[in-house]
Amino acid sequence: MTFATFEIDENDPQLYTHKKRPEWGTGLLTGEAEHRRTLQFEDGRVRKFKDGFYHLLEPLDEGPAASATLAEELLFKYRKALQDEADRRGHGAQPPMSFDTQVRVFASLFAGGFHGSDYVESFRTAADGRGRKRLRDPAIAVAQDLLAADRLADLVDKGLWGKLHSAAIKVLSRTSLASPSKVVEPLREMPDAFKERFGRALFALLHGGDPGDLQARFREWILALDAEGHVRVSWPMATVLPALFAPDRHVPVKWRVFRAQAQIVDPHVFVRQVPTPGGYLRARDLAVETGRRLADAGLEPRDLLDVREFIWQTLRPRGQEIALELKA
Repeated sequence: MTFATFEIDENDPQLYTHKKRPEWGTGLLTGEAEHRRTLQFEDGRVRKFKDGFYHLLEPLDEGPAASATLAEELLFKYRKALQDEADRRGHGAQPPMSFDTQVRVFASLFAGGFHGSDYVESFRTAADGRGRKRLRDPAIAVAQDLLAADRLADLVDKGLWGKLHSAAIKVLSRTSLASPSKVVEPLREMPDAFKERFGRALFALLHGGDPGDLQARFREWILALDAEGHVRVSWPMATVLPALFAPDRHVPVKWRVFRAQAQIVDPHVFVRQVPTPGGYLRARDLAVETGRRLADAGLEPRDLLDVREFIWQTLRPRGQEIALELKA
């Protein structure tokens, strides 16, 4: 099968249902020509429609966050179909470098790896003990103190949603992982009416019992952050708090380099610009697999924050320049 594609707007996906075929589920517009549209449906099928049948496609509007979640799942199916098609034709997307080259780039940047002084004093703990924003260990300590289960449970029981919200803001203000203008200030300005849902969702995300329901808890977290469209949710906004509180279980996602990392580790993983529950689980699995490969290569990351730093440092423009120098 040949797929017709166009530039899908990840911030405003076009979703439809077929008036006479509800069993197909929702469809994501993935291709459009002069007289034809192509849609990926929830049942897994890609279908094409001539312009004389467009009236059967009814636009779906479930709100920004809910639409993004549904669109992400459909886009994942469609990208996988595209990748499978490209693999069959022998011209799939090429990774920016091999994993072995990534390891060499990291070694050239930080002598001694994750536990050498170059890396430790740059990203974990300063020798002078100062808690600079780029250092992860002081930020982890603040997060694990202010967002501890007993402390948050007390605020939830008393309905002190403003204080719980302020605690989250204080954690985000202590780290360079969260942009002041794109993460901290938008959340600081969240209307009071939405802070209860924010607090309950954060408590459930960090302290929910069953690990198997993480996708559902993350979905509620995204919807709570969205505040019915009052806040534009980004990957750092959605992932920095859980990553600082539990860096062994959560990872802060930087979508562009995670998308590039997927080409190296698992081409079927596609990380969208907009955070979604399924996308986060795939990004986290990608980080876990990258960490496993690092351990096999003789590097021992402490946690997923180290893995995230490895991905960023090696795939940012400077890292790719070093890869080219090594190849030369």
